[in-house]
Amino acid sequence: MKVKAGIYIDDAGTPGTQSKSEFLDESRKSWCGVIVPPLVSAEISKIMEKILAAIEQEYGADELHCTDIYSGRGAWKIDVEKRIEIFELLSQIPIKYQLPIFYQTFDRNSKRDHAKLFKQLQRYKIEFWDFQNIAHLSLIFLMQKIKKGIKELREITSNHEFDHEFAIYIDEGIAKAGNKFLLPVLPENIFEKKLSFENSKNCAGIQIADFVAFICSKSQWILMKKESGKNFSNADKHILEIVSKFNHWSMDIMHVDEENLSREGIEFYLTRDRIDKNLKTPRG
Repeated sequence: MKVKAGIYIDDAGTPGTQSKSEFLDESRKSWCGVIVPPLVSAEISKIMEKILAAIEQEYGADELHCTDIYSGRGAWKIDVEKRIEIFELLSQIPIKYQLPIFYQTFDRNSKRDHAKLFKQLQRYKIEFWDFQNIAHLSLIFLMQKIKKGIKELREITSNHEFDHEFAIYIDEGIAKAGNKFLLPVLPENIFEKKLSFENSKNCAGIQIADFVAFICSKSQWILMKKESGKNFSNADKHILEIVSKFNHWSMDIMHVDEENLSREGIEFYLTRDRIDKNLKTPRG
């Protein structure tokens, strides 16, 4: 399985999963995009081929699905230490090559924040895309975010590695593998005009996106359940150490004191941010 130059997207959301935090609404849908530039795609492809061959030989697994690895399900009913080794191995790809990472969450509160806009969008229909569907909207906003990021990358990089017109590959779910659709955003010589839905078993790039999406989503969950005065577990620290080394283009990084960090403290900052933007709190 070759990892071509492109943008690989996987969902990271947990629709229906309740949280103690009002900022993680159960209606949320999150997507994560990873850019693989042409200059490093061949190297990454060789690494993934070796990793996939090794896990098939040793564990009989035909893909790297990180939720299963973390939970020790199926082929991954193995020692925790070995599962940690797999995560460490996978983490070296986005970290070593500093692959730009984009993350987008959207929920019913986001629609409420911009009710007038979404009322206007009801009249629009582009092929497959539903401008009232939370999963579709989150994905559309992610693509807009990635497009803006690539424009910035083109301005600050001198080796032209982001001048490439990128294909977009998305893990199947909201559409079956094999489907190709017109983009719901303007390509602007940044994206190819159609995107593809793929089966992750046949697309190593999406397996990289699956790992990054899991780490980002899990770190969010870890932070929003943290109690003041308690330390992170070793497993939580491992996830947070990995995510801190990612090349985030759409997430704010906070430097915090572990003992004093808490869900309530994070919510205070999020609430203040919404007030500054003249937005209601989720329960306001």
